[in-house]
Amino acid sequence: RYNADGTKMYEQGNGTTLSPYGATQDQFNSFNNFAHPMQSMSRDINNSVRDNLYANFYGEIVFLKDFKFTANFTLDNVYRMDTFYYNNNYFSYNTQQMLNWNKTIKENHNFDVLIGHEFGKTDTRVVDAYKKNIFYPGIPELGNAVSQYGNGSTSSTVVTAIEGYFARVNYNYAGKYFFSGSYRYDGSSRFKYDKWGHFWSVGAAWRIKGESFMDNATWVDELKLRVNYGVAGNQISASYPYTNLWEVGETDGQIGITQSDTGNRNLSWERNYQIDLGIDFRLWNRFYGTVDYYNRRTHDLIWNRPTPSSTGLASRLENVGILANRGFEIDLGVDILKHIYWNFAVNASFARNRLIDYPSELGNPALGGDYISGNFLRGKGKSYYNLYLFKFAGVDPETGQETFWKDVVDGDGKVTGREKTFNINEATQYEIGDALPDVTGGLRTSFRWKNFDFMLAAAYQIGGRQWDGNSANVYDPGRAGFAASQDLVGNTWTPEHTNAKFPKLMFNGTWNFVGSNCDYLYRDASYFSLKTINVGYTLPKRWTSKICIESLRVFFAADNLYFTSAHTGFDPRTAYTGQNAFGFPQAKTFTFGITMNL
Repeated sequence: RYNADGTKMYEQGNGTTLSPYGATQDQFNSFNNFAHPMQSMSRDINNSVRDNLYANFYGEIVFLKDFKFTANFTLDNVYRMDTFYYNNNYFSYNTQQMLNWNKTIKENHNFDVLIGHEFGKTDTRVVDAYKKNIFYPGIPELGNAVSQYGNGSTSSTVVTAIEGYFARVNYNYAGKYFFSGSYRYDGSSRFKYDKWGHFWSVGAAWRIKGESFMDNATWVDELKLRVNYGVAGNQISASYPYTNLWEVGETDGQIGITQSDTGNRNLSWERNYQIDLGIDFRLWNRFYGTVDYYNRRTHDLIWNRPTPSSTGLASRLENVGILANRGFEIDLGVDILKHIYWNFAVNASFARNRLIDYPSELGNPALGGDYISGNFLRGKGKSYYNLYLFKFAGVDPETGQETFWKDVVDGDGKVTGREKTFNINEATQYEIGDALPDVTGGLRTSFRWKNFDFMLAAAYQIGGRQWDGNSANVYDPGRAGFAASQDLVGNTWTPEHTNAKFPKLMFNGTWNFVGSNCDYLYRDASYFSLKTINVGYTLPKRWTSKICIESLRVFFAADNLYFTSAHTGFDPRTAYTGQNAFGFPQAKTFTFGITMNL
């Protein structure tokens, strides 16, 4: 571009517009306050020093023949200092004391009784300090800088604790009839005014194979039925939800406080009511497996309930809501060859969830009482991860712009058809299905022949939908100087290429159809992964015994050898609830090693 006198017009780094579509300043400078890239990258410091101390102490005393007392103490201390100055000290410990009684009476009555106490505490202290305009770049000290940056200096201290008393009783008669019961009385500092919760479970099992009427069923090697029902508790991640929280600030040089959260003194534990049914079997001394069914309802869900606008805050935490989860888990295997011990097994998990109840204030009458949360439409009887998105309608061949589907309604508000629109704000959102997969599972096989052994494990997933945020990042049409996807090459709209897959490219332009609120980049979340291969050879004992070694095994292991999904670079394993963005891929590793027992 040239000036009126014919001389060249130069970009000065201040956002000079050389394009009718927006500023043409260096994109790097726009994010770094017009700093010189080489100066920034060569002199910036981002160091992290981390000291971890993890210790576990264990003690056990056996007395009076049938009693055993166990004490555990676990310590976790993490100190971290980053430059940009971020100082974090995390201290945690957990201690347990357990007394166990194990007794067999008259051969057939077997008792195992446990009582115990547990206490845990965490103490997290964080100090942040920010300053800018450094005098000498080689001295990364706060005293070497003259200007405050952002919030200046901040600090916080968060202390939480949990304590519990527990008991468990296991009984079985003659190895055929099994009964169990457990009880926990847990208290959390996060629920200061209603901190204690009662949690329990009961279970029974019947080993049918042990009955006399199974004596003639020689093809049945094992058969057991199991049932269990109980209540477990969940606590909240927030540290002080029971009290109002305030922020200290400054206005016109005067100190002031602003309420940031509304506490709830009545807040308490979430409660999971769950029943489990299962069967274990082995047939013809070859086929084996486990089939389980579970049904769990979480009551007293901790939810941000909308509050009146007169409070000045949007919501407060309350125990309100019910969420149901149920499913099957199957694990089946077969011993293919026994003389070299070769087996193969497959497992699968089928899970569904449904929202049963939630705060009525969330409901939108226009949506039939359902409500929108992010990219999900939630309502009674719907999946918690029911995707609700705009639909991409393709590229307009005349203009090269992106289009979206929009419902056409009559005077009574009834949908009579649909049409395309250029404006995503005018488009209609649609339910496109559950983000959760239909099936997840794995495969495994292993064999041993003489001194050789081999093991292979794989994982798979079928169904589900996830947004491919990695592709969205390289489908951005307006970021000059940044990486772009190979998919765009030769596939964007031009006057000569009007049937292109992608809209036209424009400097500083924006594509809405690649966003997480549109269906285009929601890919099938199915995948297959070859997770592990392990091959080993154990040296003959007659060799190792001569050098005082009990056993010696040489092995080679490889992890993440193969992976395939719906699109290159798309890895559904990094997310589970519809969003998949900027995750690091799982590394492919190779290991050679020796396992030796003396």
